[in-house]
Amino acid sequence: MKRDYSNTSRILYYLYCILRDNTDEEKGHYLPQLEILRILRERYDIEPDRKTVKKQLENLAELSSLPDSGIEIRQIPGQHGGYQMLSRPFEVSEVKLLVDMVQSSHSITKKQNKRLIEKLLKLASKKQSAEIYEQSSHLYCPKSDDEAVFYNIDRILSAISQGKKLSFRYYHWNEKKRLVMTKNKKTGYKADPFAMVYNDGFYYMISYSAETEEHIKTYRVDKMQKVEILDEETEKQPLPKDYLKNLKKRSFGMFTGYDRTVTLTCDKSKAGIIIDRFGKDISLFLAPDSPDQINATVTVTVSRQFYGWLFGAGIRISEPQDVRDDYVEYLRETLDENQK
Repeated sequence: MKRDYSNTSRILYYLYCILRDNTDEEKGHYLPQLEILRILRERYDIEPDRKTVKKQLENLAELSSLPDSGIEIRQIPGQHGGYQMLSRPFEVSEVKLLVDMVQSSHSITKKQNKRLIEKLLKLASKKQSAEIYEQSSHLYCPKSDDEAVFYNIDRILSAISQGKKLSFRYYHWNEKKRLVMTKNKKTGYKADPFAMVYNDGFYYMISYSAETEEHIKTYRVDKMQKVEILDEETEKQPLPKDYLKNLKKRSFGMFTGYDRTVTLTCDKSKAGIIIDRFGKDISLFLAPDSPDQINATVTVTVSRQFYGWLFGAGIRISEPQDVRDDYVEYLRETLDENQK
């Protein structure tokens, strides 16, 4: 027996779902009332009368006109008219951006990747979802095998919120493609977390540390296991102003090092490489000894990863001399290694 919800407001939600899934702002992407009635019967197993459906569709269109409703429903008049969802909380471009971010994440498993994308695609119509999936499905990146990453993220965020220390085991990949424990096998690690950031497809926990000159250490979340919140207060360390705000700009691959202000020199054609990496709020000017080259003054975290980026981009260090000398030594060591 068909269920009759014609006298309840529940049908309003069903109508919203039908328009959300089957219509969008494109011309002709609307549903006639007869088609809406058919979907109500087949999908929701209910048989409301036409007057009730018409009234509830009008109510839905009226509700969509309220401020901050996040949607816009249009009634198309005439014998061949119907109803159409013109806008929704997320634009198609915004849904695609979110889907692409999930697809490019290394930190989640294939199962979690599939589940998240299915949820995100429900923010668009079926036609739009199919187009988004088709355009994003080619984005491949290796996925984690560890379902616990999400739970670790929850624990880390809880520890940061509560101002508590964390204990955990830390792992690295060996030559047999196996995750093996990194030192401290008996006691594990203890850290004072204060932030978690996303970089190049991975989540990193950033913790205070009195052991380093920069007072921080970073740990990749997908390499952390047995994460537990301790009943110990976080021991805070002094950090530079706007440290987190500038972290992504000056660090390379989330590897720690020491911060220095350096002058980089390259051909003018490579100005885009500098701006893409450090942003537009940098000092960029023509090199005084060569009109075809530019200098850029930036603050970076000096590390071997930074040197590797310089070499790959074809950019050199002009100042300061000690960092320049260290970079030249890095190049010599790299050349020696490749000549063995």
